Amino acid sequence: MTHQASAILAIDQGTTSTKAFVLTDDGTFISCGGLAHRQILPGDGLVEHDAEELIGNIETLIDRALAAHPQISAMALANQGETVIAWDRVTKRALYHAIVWQDQRSQGRLDALPASTKAQVSALSGLPVDAYFSASKIAWLLEHVPAVGKAARDGRLGIGTSESFFIDRLTGQYVTDPTTASRTSLMNIADGRFDDGLCQIFGVPRDLLPKIVPTAGFFGVIRRRDRELPLVVSIVDQQAALFGHGCRTVGDAKITFGTGSFALALSGAAPILDRPGLVPTIAWQLPGEAPVYALDGGDYTAAAAVDWAISIGLAGSYEDFAFDDATPAITRGIAFVPALAGLAAPYWRRDVAASFVGLRQATAPADLRKAVLEGIAYRGAELIEALGGEGDGPVSIDGGLARNSYFVQFLADAMARPVCLQESAELTALGLAEMAYLASSLPVPERLGEPSRLIVPGPRSPAIRERRAYFQTAINLAAELASSQNAPAS
Repeated sequence: MTHQASAILAIDQGTTSTKAFVLTDDGTFISCGGLAHRQILPGDGLVEHDAEELIGNIETLIDRALAAHPQISAMALANQGETVIAWDRVTKRALYHAIVWQDQRSQGRLDALPASTKAQVSALSGLPVDAYFSASKIAWLLEHVPAVGKAARDGRLGIGTSESFFIDRLTGQYVTDPTTASRTSLMNIADGRFDDGLCQIFGVPRDLLPKIVPTAGFFGVIRRRDRELPLVVSIVDQQAALFGHGCRTVGDAKITFGTGSFALALSGAAPILDRPGLVPTIAWQLPGEAPVYALDGGDYTAAAAVDWAISIGLAGSYEDFAFDDATPAITRGIAFVPALAGLAAPYWRRDVAASFVGLRQATAPADLRKAVLEGIAYRGAELIEALGGEGDGPVSIDGGLARNSYFVQFLADAMARPVCLQESAELTALGLAEMAYLASSLPVPERLGEPSRLIVPGPRSPAIRERRAYFQTAINLAAELASSQNAPAS
């Protein structure tokens, strides 16, 4: 009997672009290209995407991949996590821009909640009360966009995290998965269901929300180019990356340095609720199995700080962040706290602002660029340690900053642990495709390509520990300044 070739199409719909890859059954991993989308910034702290542009890019990449790889037998989709969209379920058209996970428009409303209500939200959802998560964005759309309210009254509203819109548009199914639902503040983290009490707190009618189904399984059929393509995986991008890193055992961890820093560690069959400042989340739910939980320690700003530095003229491009001189800026007392959108785990302080410390007349732009990378690395080390990573084993990383050799070596030194660089920089798409093979009951291909590399930290010295303490002092100063600004006038 001749072998029937198969391949999985993986679509990674991220914060700045949508990318497509194909994983074939012989282990070949092929890029099908990517499409950037606009970052819409209506005001300070407001971040939106054109939802129609996002789904249009997804459809274009599906068509492109099917034309080039007719052996594709199924598709998997990764989403941004906490980004939300409202749409008309009859016309399948978006009713407003997507409100992105970075958006802070609803933080004031959340800050005004009574302390007892905030405690109830955290106890049920496992999440801090923060505009990062989806519930307050959904509530804002229901309250402030007339077309959304009308669609709700007419019984034709779809509303939820972005992938539920994509899936409805592509397959006609109104569903979400546990990984994404666990990022909304509307799901009970213990039982994996949308919770009536949480929905009432945020003012989101439970019957408006999509059905929660396992991460891998069957999400309906996509019909494109005279083809019928089953959608078999839908998952948050960071959880897909965790799978792509090969994390399968409790304690396995990774950190992705994308727009933000996203550290995840597998925690087992039940959520961990006793780590202050860290977030229990669902890693995935495979066919016929119970959910697997993870512990999340994320921060709002990583590569976003590099983009900001370029936008204000501190650098001309990413190439300006490549350094031959390995002398850290912090050895000269220069540090950067990467809190352009506040500090997330384990602080959850939206009020803290980014800052440079230690600037003198001799400080050069290259020093500031180095300090930006170093600040991101120090925050990454802090996240890994907060997750319980006090050991000396390798930490697996990915994301755009993983290609910066100065950053990677500095991160290894800051953690005093080796950094594991995977053979592919696209761990989200690779994890998606591998999970889709499992969902399709096909053997997962062995990976081809170069083996992962270890970046070993330099000798541990009192100076390295002192620099880390200095950076922590910079964070403490930024937090104290924010507190003093927020203090009522006497």
